[in-house]
Amino acid sequence: MRVFALLFALFGLIGGSAVAWVYADRVITRLETRNVTRLASALRASEISWPSLRADGQLLIVSGPAPDDAAAALVLQMAADVLPAALVSDATQRSEGQTATGRAERIQPPRLEILRSDAGISLMGRAPSGPALSALRAALTALPNGGGVANLVDVTDDPVTPDWNAAVEFALRALSQTPEATLTIMPGHVTIETVASTSGWQEGLAELLEHMRPPDVALELNILAPRPVISPFRFAFDLTGESPVFECAARNEDEAAGIIAAAEAAGLPAGLGECAIGIGAPSELWGMVVGRSLATLSALGSGKLEIIDTDIIFTDVSAPLAVLGSTEISLRAELPAIYSVRPLGQVAQAAPAPVATPGQNGWGPRFLAIRDADGYVVLRGMVRDTLTSKVISSYAESRFGYEHVQNDFVETSDLPDGWQARIFTALDALTLLDTGQATITANAFVLRGTGALPDLEAELHTMLEISLGAGNFNLQVVQTEPLVVDEPLMDARLCAARVATILAENQISFAPSSAVIEDSSAGVITDLGLLLHECRHVDFQIGGHTDSQGREEMNAALSQSRANAVVDALLSQNLLMGQLSAFGYGESQPIASNDTEEGRAANRRIEILPLDEAQALQAAATEEEDSTAEEVEDTNE
Repeated sequence: MRVFALLFALFGLIGGSAVAWVYADRVITRLETRNVTRLASALRASEISWPSLRADGQLLIVSGPAPDDAAAALVLQMAADVLPAALVSDATQRSEGQTATGRAERIQPPRLEILRSDAGISLMGRAPSGPALSALRAALTALPNGGGVANLVDVTDDPVTPDWNAAVEFALRALSQTPEATLTIMPGHVTIETVASTSGWQEGLAELLEHMRPPDVALELNILAPRPVISPFRFAFDLTGESPVFECAARNEDEAAGIIAAAEAAGLPAGLGECAIGIGAPSELWGMVVGRSLATLSALGSGKLEIIDTDIIFTDVSAPLAVLGSTEISLRAELPAIYSVRPLGQVAQAAPAPVATPGQNGWGPRFLAIRDADGYVVLRGMVRDTLTSKVISSYAESRFGYEHVQNDFVETSDLPDGWQARIFTALDALTLLDTGQATITANAFVLRGTGALPDLEAELHTMLEISLGAGNFNLQVVQTEPLVVDEPLMDARLCAARVATILAENQISFAPSSAVIEDSSAGVITDLGLLLHECRHVDFQIGGHTDSQGREEMNAALSQSRANAVVDALLSQNLLMGQLSAFGYGESQPIASNDTEEGRAANRRIEILPLDEAQALQAAATEEEDSTAEEVEDTNE
């Protein structure tokens, strides 16, 4: 019985080992087959047929006669994308007859980093040359702060992959939405790090970028917390006492440095200046306004300066009234219309009462609604309760966009009747202004600003009179010229690349031996028409090409007729386009062998190139033909 048990255990062990070996063999075989199949599929899709593939366990061996080192490097890169580069063995035969042995080295993938801020733009990293990189450079230069782009890119001859082009194109679209950000571009992946101006803006940016993101590009979005709200936005400067007084708020570090430099030029001892950084400035020109006001104070020789939101107040100024009057007029002319200057003559005689902050005794109810030149709206002041604040916030977001509104409310029940309705009136009025500020107190409603709407002052006057009643508001607006904004033009090279992509995916088909476009190509014609409309600043040549079957003269005529037919089909869409010309190349420019049906099919094609590029190619081809003819003539002689 004991011997039987031992034999049973022995057979069980042998059987289990056999089963494990069979299972392991099947797993390894499946792994080998999968690796070879994946790489073979990629090679077929790229029309690469020279490599031979063999799997040995986890090792993938690539062999065969490579046309050149670049072709071998491309295949090894594709293999390294299938499995780790350490598991790819290079046994290819190069053009010199040598066989390369050893592990494949992964080509370092392209990577670009864009640093964008108020100070400028930096572009660094390594990337393959081509239309995508050119379009990115052009887009950066065209940005508002792109005049001095620091270009530190190492341009390589590496192959350009579709996932790289897709990532660059997505980054191009995201640039306009991220004024202060770091963008990192890699094949099929874009990382964006930025600072949110408000929590609503943060949510809006994430939603917008996700909507813009192509399905084959991964997005990693890192949004830092928004900067604090400074309310009121205040600047104070006083050198009349025993110790200097300097209080400063600024939108960013660069603006703070400019304000401090202006204050030191006006007499502030070096090293004493410091500005709080935050949002809530009444306009993007806050730094300029502070600098001009400081220059005015210096010109007057003495006094104190205080700027609270859009109110500019000079006190303790000693100068003749004539000088004060002319100085006041000059300063008003230099500042945006939303800023008010307290009459200097009155200030010289009596200083105004100190301004308190919301909630302090002595101020009373106060509410400010400010819209800057970028369309951002800051609301701050007193509301009745939490429900009222939510209603006001929702209403403002519906008028200006939830990503453009920042709130800073103080809840208090001691408010006049109709307070909420007056706030809604202020928000409605701001929608008609390009920049502006509405100030609401218990006894006053003041609206100042600028706008390009025709009959702006009359429109606002009617609106306020209906809502508030005649004589219950103070309206100070400046009519400006409408801003003409030209749509940014797509780079010509990017236009050419997108045209080539459309034709690479679906060529225009014709009936055999004719210039009649088949119905199956209607969608391609439509797509090309829309793209050429978007690229209407570029002139294109429609080139017709045939295979070598038939007489050369007949092929030239057929290709010209087909090119003419494509031009007519594009123009029939009645879209504005650049100049379109047609040229028949016949059989003179094959891209594949005419000895096979597949090659002849590839040679029967339509190419659309920018006109200057097509003309350059034509000139080069003509020069080559002339050179060949001369060689033949010399040989005959």
